[in-house]
Amino acid sequence: MKITSFMHSIYKFLLVTVLGFSSLQLLAQKSVLYNVSPSVSMEINPAHNVKNRPSYFTLPVLNYQEIRVNAGGLSYDDIFQQSVTSTGTSVVLDYNRLFSNLSKDNAFNLGVELGILGLGIANGKDYYSFSVKEKIVGQMQYSNDVLGLMINGVAIETAPNGTMKYRDASTGSLFMDMMHYREYALGYDRSINDRFSFGVRLKLLFGMSAISTNGMRIDVKSTNLDAMELSAYGKANISAPVSFDVTTDENGIPNIKNYNTNLSASYLTEMGNFGVALDLGMEFRPSDKWAVGLSITDLGSIKYKKNLKQVYTDSHYRYEGIDVSSSINKDHANYVSFSDAVDELVEHAKSRVKLHEKAESFSQTLPLQVYMNGAYTPVKWFEASMMLRHRTFQGYIDNGLYVGTKFHSRWIDFAAQYAWNSASRSGLGLGLNLKLGVVHLYTAVDNILPLMGTGYSIHSSYRMGLNFVLDRKKSRVY
Repeated sequence: MKITSFMHSIYKFLLVTVLGFSSLQLLAQKSVLYNVSPSVSMEINPAHNVKNRPSYFTLPVLNYQEIRVNAGGLSYDDIFQQSVTSTGTSVVLDYNRLFSNLSKDNAFNLGVELGILGLGIANGKDYYSFSVKEKIVGQMQYSNDVLGLMINGVAIETAPNGTMKYRDASTGSLFMDMMHYREYALGYDRSINDRFSFGVRLKLLFGMSAISTNGMRIDVKSTNLDAMELSAYGKANISAPVSFDVTTDENGIPNIKNYNTNLSASYLTEMGNFGVALDLGMEFRPSDKWAVGLSITDLGSIKYKKNLKQVYTDSHYRYEGIDVSSSINKDHANYVSFSDAVDELVEHAKSRVKLHEKAESFSQTLPLQVYMNGAYTPVKWFEASMMLRHRTFQGYIDNGLYVGTKFHSRWIDFAAQYAWNSASRSGLGLGLNLKLGVVHLYTAVDNILPLMGTGYSIHSSYRMGLNFVLDRKKSRVY
């Protein structure tokens, strides 16, 4: 007697683990603070409001912290459902509902930013800026095939010759890109006149670590019900302080068995992986009440040349299930516990997976974002705005539309925004800037509906920072 369903259980366990992590409600959307914080406005469009922008500086730790997690726009109700049992109500993962709400191509995004230092100097029509930031950017792209295989397993069908066989299946290609880098940005922005301004920001990038796959997949094929032929393909480019234990099998083929982390203080001072990026922006004001802007941010890449590892595989394994006939009777002379049988199968499968290693340099592009915005200011203390955003990273595109309002006063600025994008579908965001003399404390929460107890979306946002503003005037909108 053979059992192939244990693979199905393992798939479900992995699925629950991934989705449980992706449901963290910690994300950030900078656009709600576009007209509230001068430092944030420069990140989105270096030309925004140059004439009225104040000088400021920030300090380490106090600068800002930002976390982004995007599970692809799946709402909470797309994944979890309430189940009523004899013992009460519990929340369960609804596999079928989840699969029906997936797109053909999906992406999970992660981002972390830490503002280390920020400086902006206003000098008439000119504005100079400098900043240092620590950034982590990650993205995993997957098709609905991988979750379909996890949820439904491998079906049985009748072959043309009349024999029963497992239906051919595949996880589809899995792409994963993640990098940790430090950014030094030098900016120059100028207001040509009351109608037009432009800005440019040069970013020097130093990569600490990165991983990039070129598409990994597992294919399943069979000719009958006796076994399944599993094939694994893929390659991963790695730049990180790690090393591998490599052994050679009886055929002279190297295989990676274990990896070791060699993390030290020198990791944070790595300067060998260098890159360059640009931010470009312009703003046009046809009248005192109207403004339109266009900007491109993070146009560039990093070349990784240090701590290189390239791991690739082209492995094949014949899976014949688990023989549990020796796991039924404990008094049998050849008794083997079921857990030991599973362990033996796993070890045998691992021995058939060949991982090869070599070192090659590679490049990682940054997530490119294009913004187009318009604003209407009927009175000094109120503004209505709309922003379009286009984001592309490793071929995955995310578009967004943001409609918002801003209220300004001498001591407080308040922003409210509604967003439609693949990250949140529709979300209400709020931003607040407290102007306590030279100290400006700003914070934003985007897509607050889930925080109020609804299952509208698992996406929410958070960002908090502090600026020391040196020349705040009553006439300024900040």
